[in-house]
Amino acid sequence: MVVDCGVLQVDEEHSSSAPRGRKSRAAKATKEVIALLKDGKVTTKNLKRVFAKMDTNKDSRLSASEFARGLRELAGVDYDRSHELAQQMITAIDKNHDGYIDYRELETAWRNDKVAASLRQTLHRAGKDVRKVFQGMDRSGNGVLSKAEFTKGLDQLGVGNSLSRQQVDELAAVGR
Repeated sequence: MVVDCGVLQVDEEHSSSAPRGRKSRAAKATKEVIALLKDGKVTTKNLKRVFAKMDTNKDSRLSASEFARGLRELAGVDYDRSHELAQQMITAIDKNHDGYIDYRELETAWRNDKVAASLRQTLHRAGKDVRKVFQGMDRSGNGVLSKAEFTKGLDQLGVGNSLSRQQVDELAAVGR
């Protein structure tokens, strides 16, 4: 499957139950939601408190309606768009496929966004063109990166050393 890690597209060896187009829309929605939450003054430090506030029934997970309501309250998103984003966000980050977002899933998406932003900044500061970097990593020439190609490419760029293996794995798994 193709995964948009915020910098490059990564092809994970595992198949996905969701069609590629839906996953791509979900990944874009995830980026949009993270940006909206940040604009709404949500930070890494208060993410847990924000999650608890959104979890109105206190079951330690967010339904689409709870998440949509939180987007309306925190980021001023209109009703229809909040529900659309909530559904897409669940598609993108619900790793245990229970139809809800738990705190760990939200925190992972938040952390992955920060790692991807850091990677983009590192590439920009180094004067690297993302398209050329991608083409250099894409050894198979098929237009997507396997996890192995992605990891090797990060190491060759000298960026892999600044990321933990867990962060690289999480970046490669975004949208899985």
